[in-house]
Amino acid sequence: MGVTIHYNGRAKNRAAVDRIMHAVMVMASEWEWPFAQVEDPDGEIVRMCREARDAEEQARVKAEGTDRESLGISFVSEDGSGADGVEVYQGPVYMMVVNPGEGCEPLRLMFDRDHRMDGFTKTQYGPVETHVRMCRILRAIERHFEVLEVYDESGYWDTEDRAVLEERIGTEHNTKEGLAARIEAAKRKKALEDMYRLDEADE
Repeated sequence: MGVTIHYNGRAKNRAAVDRIMHAVMVMASEWEWPFAQVEDPDGEIVRMCREARDAEEQARVKAEGTDRESLGISFVSEDGSGADGVEVYQGPVYMMVVNPGEGCEPLRLMFDRDHRMDGFTKTQYGPVETHVRMCRILRAIERHFEVLEVYDESGYWDTEDRAVLEERIGTEHNTKEGLAARIEAAKRKKALEDMYRLDEADE
């Protein structure tokens, strides 16, 4: 059992992508979450259906003996295409990365040339409020999408039942993986903060 938020959709147009990036930046700044905005004309997005992601994650956990994220990979919740449910996109990528730290994976919004976005964020080892704020970000940008589909394993996105969310996340915290994840998240947050400070110094 885990607590992960899966999200996928298509922004209305490129202007909508810019508005999404700005809205996320404002909210991240308000909460003092480090963030980075990236535009790569020759980027790559690896998309996988949820079943393929689960199989890959289980194999990695078994091999490494811990529960770690896959960096730089975006997973979709609907059926993927290609071999084994894997789809590789190559071309312009517009990305916003927000790192709340404290045991939570970064929020990664990765858009392709057709304004399609999909990804997931594991929050199970972070504070309850972090999960709530992740959902607040997705609610705030929802209006800029033609459609935005969100699957929240805790059920909070649909019910906003904080008591159930607290119970789910509390259970995940009481594991050795939970402690390891919070340590790794703190390291990631510091690295992103350092990178953001370097970007400011170059301006």
